[in-house]
Amino acid sequence: MGACGSTPMNPASMSYQYETQATPASAAAALAAYNAKAAAGFAFAGPLFSLAGSLDLFIKPTPAAAFSYAKVALDASTQTRAGYLAMLDAQGANGFAYKGSIVFGSSSHVFFVKDTTRTATYTYLTDPLCTDKTSCEMLFNQRGAAGYTFIASVVPNLLDATASSHIFQKTGMATYSYSMAAMLSERQALSAEMNTRGAKGDIWRGPYVTGGAQFTLYEKASTTTGPITCALDDDASGAALIAALDARGNNGFLYFGPYFASSVSLIAYCKGATPSLPLLGTVFP
Repeated sequence: MGACGSTPMNPASMSYQYETQATPASAAAALAAYNAKAAAGFAFAGPLFSLAGSLDLFIKPTPAAAFSYAKVALDASTQTRAGYLAMLDAQGANGFAYKGSIVFGSSSHVFFVKDTTRTATYTYLTDPLCTDKTSCEMLFNQRGAAGYTFIASVVPNLLDATASSHIFQKTGMATYSYSMAAMLSERQALSAEMNTRGAKGDIWRGPYVTGGAQFTLYEKASTTTGPITCALDDDASGAALIAALDARGNNGFLYFGPYFASSVSLIAYCKGATPSLPLLGTVFP
């Protein structure tokens, strides 16, 4: 279990600045780009799946944080569930949190991120993929009660279905609970649900697919001390996208990801959540 070396910032005091740049063509170029942006205080949020095309999104928090990135190439030793878990724990012991898997050409790399202002470490669990809403809620809540937050679902080996896993991450003393709601395709209804749940401390984790059905995943951390407010904007591209992101960021809203359903294409933001740094937000970790 990890320990924090500094007190987390008050979410109410946070603001965010956004930038985009073209997605690099190789893993080495990506690592260099992420660390170059990190030197300027920008954390890599992830690929921007929007009308903007093939871009990477970066977020700079105020007050400032400091970030560093590392990558591991998937090979035979990490393409099993046990091998993947060993890789996660080795990086977590050095303070690097799982960021995501990115494919460049025919090779897949796992990226990790570290907040260099903190002394947190991370431990992980991996589980076989659940097959429906009931089994997912049961698994997620079991892990959450033990202090593990759901991070991602991964497929490290396309030729071995037994390697596919849910990843859970633990740091600090928080516990978590989870629930899944029916996917909504109307903007006002989704906004109302996000904020009704947020008033109870439930944070929107985005769409989740299991058993051939789509759901919306919500998470509640035991450390959440107040309401969470969420907002939705229409998807955009170019300067209009950055303007929309910055307008929300100036008001303390952190980008939480895209939302595509039926005829709607939206961007979701939330504020008031703990932990508050983008490194630990839904789109990072």
